[in-house]
Amino acid sequence: MNIKELTYYIQSANINFLIGSGASRPYLATLGSIEKLLTRLNDDMTSHFEPKYKIAEASIYKAFYDSVIAPNRLYHKSGDDYSETKKNYQNYLITWNSLLNKRHSRILKKQLNTFTTNIDLMIEDAANGMGIELNDGFRGSINPIYDEANFMKSIMQTSIHFQHTSEIPVFNLLKIHGSINWSGYNNHIVHERFWSYYVDEEIKKWEMIDL
Repeated sequence: MNIKELTYYIQSANINFLIGSGASRPYLATLGSIEKLLTRLNDDMTSHFEPKYKIAEASIYKAFYDSVIAPNRLYHKSGDDYSETKKNYQNYLITWNSLLNKRHSRILKKQLNTFTTNIDLMIEDAANGMGIELNDGFRGSINPIYDEANFMKSIMQTSIHFQHTSEIPVFNLLKIHGSINWSGYNNHIVHERFWSYYVDEEIKKWEMIDL
């Protein structure tokens, strides 16, 4: 495919990306065989339960927590791996923000959908402070609530002097498996700002259990 053909597709088609755990490397680990191991353990426990299976299950979840969830804490975010991963996401956002800005079609919105199986916060972290519109589906500022209708909205910008209106590029972020900062409340998905605190409290409860 040459540049001319690529330009045509960008100008005349909806743009969607599907990204997985590899996109957050090297800072965050991939799932590897965790899902297969948990499935096998569940099958074994169903057929003939043994305490050792629960210990193995807890160990797998702990490994997942340490390598994928815990590093999303603010005080963990440092080092070369973190900087590299964040920069990769920022390059993705900058490049496509520029391409969407140049879209001349008035039929298609200046939007890009990013579908991800990741539950981490790396892309949100990367977009923070960049001046790029990242729409994660939440509405409201005090107690944000997830609303799929948010993905149908466009954002317009009006110039100060001549009242000229233009559409601003928007990145819709759709997390297929949810996110570590999502929580359920009154039949809604809410944005949990203090997710790491609640996780720490639950871990403390388990640490106090006398095995």
